[in-house]
Amino acid sequence: MTSQIIRTDPFPYPNPPRIVPVLRVGDAERTRTCELLSSHYSQGRLEPAELEDRLAAAMAARTQADLARLLADLPRLDAPAAQPPVRRPAQPASAVTVVAGMVLAGSLLVCLMMIFVAMAVAPAWGFSALVGGTIAAVGGVALGVLWTRRHTAPAQPPSTRERMPWAK
Repeated sequence: MTSQIIRTDPFPYPNPPRIVPVLRVGDAERTRTCELLSSHYSQGRLEPAELEDRLAAAMAARTQADLARLLADLPRLDAPAAQPPVRRPAQPASAVTVVAGMVLAGSLLVCLMMIFVAMAVAPAWGFSALVGGTIAAVGGVALGVLWTRRHTAPAQPPSTRERMPWAK
């Protein structure tokens, strides 16, 4: 029961493995073959119906020969290039942001009024309040920037449904 697999170059793997036609395959090999087929589909080499047939055959494959037949007529895939991170467009201000800005503006106004009153009563108190308020404001802005950077979600890679629209 020996059958020979005739393979034409280029083979779709970077380092073509030695194919033993009767050697059984596992889930990892089936999954890799499905990924390769999906890549060929996304590059326009396969029709949707043909992709579905080949994916079903890949998941039902039992030997290396079964998987090799599915990729034999497709060219080698080069290693994918690293994609730059996706930048999210600027979001309009939410209601929470607007309210927080209004509270901040109101707080600054109250602080300024207190500083002017303190300067009218005793200039040394006003100067101390001005220096202390400036240090507190700079520290608050720095903490706000650090918190925002830490808690802002990075751009997410495309979901499986976006990458493989035929997946259900």
